[in-house]
Amino acid sequence: MMQNWKMRGKQRVSSSVDGEGEYSRLEHPLFMLASPSGHHLMCVWSLTTSVVQRMQMLKVEEKQQSVSESLPIKVKPHGVAILQASNKVTDLCWGGGGGEDPLNSILYTTICMLGTGSSMALIRCLDSDSYNSMQCVDFNLGFKSAWTCAWDQTNKRFSIGSDKASYLMDVETRYMLEFKTKSRVYTQLFSSQTKQVLFSGTALGVWIHDLRSRSVDPVTKYHHKSCVSGLYLKQDENYLITNKTMGHADEQVCLQIFW
Repeated sequence: MMQNWKMRGKQRVSSSVDGEGEYSRLEHPLFMLASPSGHHLMCVWSLTTSVVQRMQMLKVEEKQQSVSESLPIKVKPHGVAILQASNKVTDLCWGGGGGEDPLNSILYTTICMLGTGSSMALIRCLDSDSYNSMQCVDFNLGFKSAWTCAWDQTNKRFSIGSDKASYLMDVETRYMLEFKTKSRVYTQLFSSQTKQVLFSGTALGVWIHDLRSRSVDPVTKYHHKSCVSGLYLKQDENYLITNKTMGHADEQVCLQIFW
């Protein structure tokens, strides 16, 4: 499926330059996304004296621990790095490619740092030997803010969390639906079994939309006194665990969902 996509939009993305001191400019880690197995990390760093952000997959391997070493693992770069130059990365998740392996591609969102350009959702295939052979597809979101994203592998679509709405984008047709939230969306999650329910963590709580419904309003809302920063479904999907942030304190609340 990925090979049938064409690159659209105006998104400046550069390849890395190999050589000594390549990693000396890395400054602060902005994102760290672990693979389901825990053997890979997709990381985003800021660079010193530059607005460019570096995206790089890291491979985590176990090793024999010596007396002088504190960690029994070694981490090394894996695959091709991406330098994101024009927009700021706001979120990323595994998935987006045509294969079943979630590690073969990533979906990430960006916003214009100056507020004058378009927000973007980008899919990058990671199964490439070089940057020039990297397959990619861009989705221009216009002036909608893009704060978070989630990927639905079953239906080949993704969601975008914006200021007062969640958007659902079909990859093949590029058809986009808008679902109301009334506040900024910080995190999103598809139901793991049917993929027909979208959970949006907002500044007011959790908004739950049934994607089979014609209504753009939520079917259920759970209000919180602080922003919801993380969403996790238990395996039986009877409980939704939320991380909510109040100041510097993170709390976990277990909610039972009735349908």
